[in-house]
Amino acid sequence: MRVLGMDAQEVEGIYMTTLFQLAEDEGVDTEPILQSLNLNREEFLKAEKRFLYRDFYSAVELIEAAGVEGLGLKMGQREGVLTHGMLGYACIAAPNLREALETYIRYAPHTGLDVTLTLGLSKEASVVTALPHGDTGQHLRFTIEEIFANWTFIGRSLSGGRLPLREVCVTYSAPHYTYLYGEVLGCSVKFDQPTNQLVFAPEALETSFITANRTLFKICTAQCETLYVRHARTGGLVGIVRRILINKPSKPPSLIALADELGLSARSLRRHLREEGTSYQTLLHQVRMELAADYLKTTVATPDEISYLIGFEEPSSFYRNFKKWSGTTPQAYRVANRD
Repeated sequence: MRVLGMDAQEVEGIYMTTLFQLAEDEGVDTEPILQSLNLNREEFLKAEKRFLYRDFYSAVELIEAAGVEGLGLKMGQREGVLTHGMLGYACIAAPNLREALETYIRYAPHTGLDVTLTLGLSKEASVVTALPHGDTGQHLRFTIEEIFANWTFIGRSLSGGRLPLREVCVTYSAPHYTYLYGEVLGCSVKFDQPTNQLVFAPEALETSFITANRTLFKICTAQCETLYVRHARTGGLVGIVRRILINKPSKPPSLIALADELGLSARSLRRHLREEGTSYQTLLHQVRMELAADYLKTTVATPDEISYLIGFEEPSSFYRNFKKWSGTTPQAYRVANRD
């Protein structure tokens, strides 16, 4: 998934890893590419590692120049649902394609998507439209190929192979590897069109997912709300630390381990957090309480179960902390915030 402002924005390491693994599987010697971009392969797998999008797209260009055709299409197929983190888990658990797409469209902008996706419904067709941002430029074809191939792959995987996709429309001219579009997308493709669209049969979006789990879907979408929306309001080191803790509330790293993960000393981490008006323990407490509130509102998990999920050894400690944080007991909070 891509973002704007390539000299400032960053891509998660998993996408860079996928890109280079794909290139190597296609027979490309990636060492010269890594060296030319001053990239270290060992850095790809580090938690919370980010790379400049400028470097990501430079790698895309070099890999395409090495002879890999349809790189965006192949990337889209390589990116499994879980590549997208918590948002991917939410899509897996969604009851059907429509709810998965609606969830993705809601939260993907917070992960850095450089197109705006919309979902249109009518009696004749269901249409997903991708509107590129102004800075997408020369990378439009790669971006559209990646997104459309990824969603075709996801939809077919989660629906047991049943995905009645009628046609695909794209705004750019046909590349020389048009045969790959048919192989990957499995339908007719129209080039030089006014908009970029996936066109489904009207009933397609109600296709049930074989992985559907309504309870898990609620839990995951609640965590998406916390991770992507609330986190988006918090920048700097605080935002990074919150993201790590949200993914590990039951077994959070120690301050020393967290600092090492971020390439800082424990003393520097404390100082930076203090400069942003908080501390490690304060952030951990906030994250746990916010997750508890989301679980109480969106799941049927008992307060004791929630206590375990967010890392309290004793339910009584959770009850005490939650009441101090919210002003009420977990049970009363759930009653007052039922959907």
